[in-house]
Amino acid sequence: MPSQNPVFIPGPTNMPEAIRQACYMPTIDHRSPVFGKILHPCLNGVRKVLKSESAHIFIFPSTGTGGWETALTNTLSAGDNILAARNGMFSHRWIDMC
Repeated sequence: MPSQNPVFIPGPTNMPEAIRQACYMPTIDHRSPVFGKILHPCLNGVRKVLKSESAHIFIFPSTGTGGWETALTNTLSAGDNILAARNGMFSHRWIDMC
């Protein structure tokens, strides 16, 4: 990875050149049969990692902030009290979103 600057943050991170080259392909329509042929083995791989044959895997294409917002929106109601510790930049963001 000599052409990339080191990035010392949670993400995005540098990728080895072989992976970058493997990603260099046309975009696939997420409603096409080709996408399903790629997606289903990936979901089965996640189930294997989770050691569950029946786990429901949900793909959420979003930023981390979008994932947080979804989690908060679906678990809290207006006026709910929360307890959160501030221990870094991301915890400040989380608390501000709550």
